[in-house]
Amino acid sequence: MTVQAWLLEPAEALRTAETRRDTSWDPPADAYDAARTLAMCIEIVAKYEKLDADKRKEAVWFYGE
Repeated sequence: MTVQAWLLEPAEALRTAETRRDTSWDPPADAYDAARTLAMCIEIVAKYEKLDADKRKEAVWFYGE
């Protein structure tokens, strides 16, 4: 998921997180892990210099939401 954040593919990151959450042995722990990994993407996109300030803010909001 963090690679997808670097590639500016938020929909793919979300889809990967949902797959991680849904195809698991321990649903609560796996949902937590998927959410935590998406939250780690916030730091990546917040520092992404190829995005202007508005796009960075939008990306941070997406991963935080």
